[in-house]
Amino acid sequence: MSPVPSSQSPQTQPEASRTPPAPPESPSAESRHAPLLWLLAACLAGLLRFWNLDQWSLWIDEAYTLADAYHGVGNYNWVGYRLVRWTVEALGEQPSAWSLRFLPALVGWLCIPATFWALHPWVGGRRAALVALVVALSPWELYWSQNARFYTFVQLSSLIGAGYVLRGLLRNSVALAIWGLALSGFGALFQLQAVIVSVALVAGPLLAWIRFKGWRSPEQAGDLAGEWVTPTRVIAALVLFATLAGLTVLPWVLDIFQQYRLQKQDPPLASLQHLVLTSAYYITPTLSAAALFGSFVIWRTRDARGLVLAGVVLSGAGALAAASVLARTSAQYGLAFLPFISVLAVWVTAMPGIPCSRILRWGFVTVICAPLLAGLGLYFTTQQGQRPRWREAYLYVQAQRATEDIVLGMQAPVGEFYLVPGSTNLRLPEAVRWCDRTRPAAWRKAAQTDSNLWVVVRPAFLPEWGADARQAFERFLRDDCELQRSFPVRQEGRDLNVDVYLRRAQRP
Repeated sequence: MSPVPSSQSPQTQPEASRTPPAPPESPSAESRHAPLLWLLAACLAGLLRFWNLDQWSLWIDEAYTLADAYHGVGNYNWVGYRLVRWTVEALGEQPSAWSLRFLPALVGWLCIPATFWALHPWVGGRRAALVALVVALSPWELYWSQNARFYTFVQLSSLIGAGYVLRGLLRNSVALAIWGLALSGFGALFQLQAVIVSVALVAGPLLAWIRFKGWRSPEQAGDLAGEWVTPTRVIAALVLFATLAGLTVLPWVLDIFQQYRLQKQDPPLASLQHLVLTSAYYITPTLSAAALFGSFVIWRTRDARGLVLAGVVLSGAGALAAASVLARTSAQYGLAFLPFISVLAVWVTAMPGIPCSRILRWGFVTVICAPLLAGLGLYFTTQQGQRPRWREAYLYVQAQRATEDIVLGMQAPVGEFYLVPGSTNLRLPEAVRWCDRTRPAAWRKAAQTDSNLWVVVRPAFLPEWGADARQAFERFLRDDCELQRSFPVRQEGRDLNVDVYLRRAQRP
């Protein structure tokens, strides 16, 4: 008896015929290893986050981080301050720029492998690794990793949360998706904008579900017969959990936002303009154009998984724009969305069913990464870490002044940090007297003394003063003081210069 043909007997089919189709983006051992090589390059490039941590000057928010880590009471984001303090103390030294920034830099570096882990099952290894490389090379990411603030903390919690949400959507698992959304929301204990990320992680999948009702896994994206995942119950669970959690924490969120709003009041259009300008500055034109092109391709190819990520970016941008109408909102509040913007930018580097030669892929990646590399070069050279040179200005005053001289300056807590090493109560400076838009007449009392008066100013801050107060102060600097030294920073689009003036005592 002749054997039954394999087409008539599934049990006797060769094992290879029952094997799921290979991922379209990994047909060879070389391409299977490529994502790991890209990821390794990204992690090595990310070590730049630890270079020159102590060289760049602190700015006022970093000084407040130190002050609140030791003396703050009632901070809603006490977790971040406590972690920074423990890190400073564990390093066994008095507070310094290096010890204050070490933990944010470490967390910023961890965001690189976390980006790959979060996106890999959803978009495939090549795209995830390239996104990790963009995150590693971004001067914007580098800047906030080298800041004693908590934006990288929010990004890390958001990436971990997003990774579980995306896995929950792929596996149709309510538990994974809810767990991921909760982890993302936990980032609000570092910065309030984590709430916006959590909302976006619900809005993005909901938008794609409304449009397509489901998606295939990345491995089956090019296989029209592949299993179609319809995560209706997961989407419903995410919406329900987000609604209940939102109603629970809404009074807390509104109270914190109102406190921020009282401190950062701007005309609505000016605030929205500030958000747009700062975002356009930090998200390079090349990256933005590539992200728009990737979004267009996603829409034209009806890619549901891509639409999820585009929906995350779109809803996050909308929420930030809405917040900017109520209070000043800057680009850093959207830092957690950079990996999602980047994955849209590199989307066309790994499209199933569309041949993409190695030369074209390298060319596309080069066009995206070259401006980032140039930005890194400028960051570490002429841009001085993209910070005003407060440290050099105040240390210059310290070296020149006599004991009885008075120091008057903008960002007085920063001056206190450098003039009184080891000081932690920087919200109440003693060695430096305040001179800013909230105290526009403070200089008058100091000007009435018979002592030498050193004045440290950043001219770019003066337009924020009232017209009369600004004119009076500028007249004082022009008529009564002498410019001793200027500390410029050459950065296109931003005036970070710091000037040091001296009003000499009128001796009888």
